[in-house]
Amino acid sequence: MNTPFISILLSTLFLNCFLISNVTSSYAEQKIIPVPDLRPHKNVLVIAPIVHPAMESIFSGFKETLIALYPDTTVTCANAMGDNALLQTLIRQAEAQKVDLIAPIGTGTTRMTLALAPTRTVVALAAQLEAPVIQAEHKRLTAVLDEFDPALHLQFLHAVLPNIKKITLLYNPQNEKVFSEIKTLKAAAEALSITLILREVTNASEVYALSNQLPNDTEALFILKDHLLASAAATLHKLAIKRHIPFIAADDGSVKNGAAFGLGVEERQTGVSGAKLAYALFSGTTPSDLPILPPNDLCLFINKEACMKQSIDSLKLVEAAQAFAYTAITL
Repeated sequence: MNTPFISILLSTLFLNCFLISNVTSSYAEQKIIPVPDLRPHKNVLVIAPIVHPAMESIFSGFKETLIALYPDTTVTCANAMGDNALLQTLIRQAEAQKVDLIAPIGTGTTRMTLALAPTRTVVALAAQLEAPVIQAEHKRLTAVLDEFDPALHLQFLHAVLPNIKKITLLYNPQNEKVFSEIKTLKAAAEALSITLILREVTNASEVYALSNQLPNDTEALFILKDHLLASAAATLHKLAIKRHIPFIAADDGSVKNGAAFGLGVEERQTGVSGAKLAYALFSGTTPSDLPILPPNDLCLFINKEACMKQSIDSLKLVEAAQAFAYTAITL
């Protein structure tokens, strides 16, 4: 082989190795400067009409998920403490302060937010919204809905407690959706040969007075999903024990606080779903391009301790949940 050629080849290889070594050394010594997150900071206000366990579950699911997806976010919760005047003030303040996003919890709070904060983007949580409202506001509104046939409550209750024929339904007339729910429940009760006794409750003090107002032949207490009544679940639990009757609810927070069982959706998952919608908005998607999400699958929430005190077999509840294809969750 030609000696000069070999010499040139070796020289070239040596030079390449020297250059690679220097470049590698240079990169190794270079400090890595993190690339800053250039996305703008976001301020989100969650508005709750009153705080109770179900509300807390929605808020924690929303806040934890959104901050994990979009860390440069401040998420705060405004509690109206059951005061409509305060609720209006909180919404107007959010409009004036131009928060990036309002997440009202519940139907009434959502309606008020849409009316009093006309320039804010809204992600409604656990709301029931009619098609005309969604159509009119979809340019700035998306939502995780919270609606299913209330007759399902009575159908399940009748399956697990077939001997119960008189049920007292406590309801809050300030809850806009309750009257259509009552109409549906009356029809379902009639079909099941159940007498539905209606008792109106407008404030917490009326809950405490119920022990002297319930008919003597009442065989069960039942509440639909309502912020006022959910916040009084512990009191209703004591009343049910005193009267030796079961207390049935429609949200996991009320079951945690003393109802024996209840059909509903996992409130935390409502918050998680809402946070994902908020993240999509912060990523550039317009509200009108996002779906209005249906409620999560129905679950049967069971409080074993409350079942024991209210003479209900929790194992039979689990078996019935399987027959109805509901996920049974013990709280």
